[in-house]
Amino acid sequence: MKVWNLFPSKADDKSDIYCTNKWIFSNHLNPMIDVTNSLCEKYGADKNICELACLLHDTGLVYIKTTIKRKTLNA
Repeated sequence: MKVWNLFPSKADDKSDIYCTNKWIFSNHLNPMIDVTNSLCEKYGADKNICELACLLHDTGLVYIKTTIKRKTLNA
Protein backbone atom coordinates (compact mmCIF):
# COMPACT_ATOMS: atom_id res chain seq x y z
CA MET A 1 0.00 0.00 0.00
CA LYS A 2 2.88 2.39 0.68
CA VAL A 3 4.16 2.08 -2.89
CA TRP A 4 0.59 2.60 -4.18
CA ASN A 5 0.56 5.95 -2.37
CA LEU A 6 3.73 7.10 -4.15
CA PHE A 7 1.66 7.45 -7.32
CA PRO A 8 -1.08 10.09 -7.65
CA SER A 9 -4.68 8.88 -7.47
CA LYS A 10 -5.80 11.16 -10.30
CA ALA A 11 -4.16 12.82 -13.27
CA ASP A 12 -3.99 16.57 -13.68
CA ASP A 13 -4.66 16.09 -17.38
CA LYS A 14 -5.46 13.18 -19.68
CA SER A 15 -1.88 12.78 -20.91
CA ASP A 16 -0.81 11.83 -17.37
CA ILE A 17 -3.37 9.05 -16.81
CA TYR A 18 -0.58 6.45 -17.00
CA CYS A 19 0.98 8.04 -13.90
CA THR A 20 -2.00 7.25 -11.65
CA ASN A 21 -1.74 4.44 -9.14
CA LYS A 22 -4.75 2.56 -10.51
CA TRP A 23 -3.44 2.62 -14.09
CA ILE A 24 0.21 1.90 -13.42
CA PHE A 25 -0.45 -1.04 -11.11
CA SER A 26 -3.03 -2.80 -13.28
CA ASN A 27 -1.34 -2.12 -16.63
CA HIS A 28 2.34 -2.10 -15.81
CA LEU A 29 3.53 -3.07 -12.34
CA ASN A 30 1.38 -6.15 -11.71
CA PRO A 31 2.34 -7.71 -15.07
CA MET A 32 5.98 -6.81 -14.39
CA ILE A 33 5.85 -8.55 -11.00
CA ASP A 34 4.72 -11.73 -12.77
CA VAL A 35 7.68 -11.49 -15.14
CA THR A 36 10.00 -10.68 -12.22
CA ASN A 37 8.88 -13.75 -10.29
CA SER A 38 9.39 -15.99 -13.32
CA LEU A 39 12.90 -14.63 -13.81
CA CYS A 40 13.69 -15.04 -10.12
CA GLU A 41 12.71 -18.70 -10.27
CA LYS A 42 14.72 -19.22 -13.44
CA TYR A 43 17.89 -17.51 -12.19
CA GLY A 44 17.60 -18.02 -8.42
CA ALA A 45 17.38 -14.32 -7.56
CA ASP A 46 15.94 -12.96 -4.31
CA LYS A 47 12.22 -12.37 -4.97
CA ASN A 48 11.83 -9.69 -2.29
CA ILE A 49 14.63 -7.54 -3.66
CA CYS A 50 13.50 -7.98 -7.26
CA GLU A 51 9.85 -7.23 -6.47
CA LEU A 52 10.88 -4.08 -4.63
CA ALA A 53 12.98 -2.97 -7.59
CA CYS A 54 10.06 -3.72 -9.90
CA LEU A 55 7.65 -1.69 -7.76
CA LEU A 56 9.96 1.30 -7.46
CA HIS A 57 11.49 1.47 -10.93
CA ASP A 58 9.02 4.07 -12.27
CA THR A 59 8.42 6.15 -9.15
CA GLY A 60 11.12 8.67 -10.02
CA LEU A 61 9.82 9.15 -13.55
CA VAL A 62 6.27 9.69 -12.34
CA TYR A 63 7.41 12.01 -9.55
CA ILE A 64 9.47 14.14 -11.91
CA LYS A 65 6.76 14.27 -14.58
CA THR A 66 3.95 15.22 -12.21
CA THR A 67 5.95 17.52 -9.92
CA ILE A 68 7.78 19.47 -12.62
CA LYS A 69 4.57 19.82 -14.63
CA ARG A 70 2.72 21.24 -11.60
CA LYS A 71 5.56 23.64 -10.76
CA THR A 72 5.75 24.82 -14.38
CA LEU A 73 2.01 25.38 -14.60
CA ASN A 74 1.94 27.27 -11.30
CA ALA A 75 4.95 29.48 -12.08
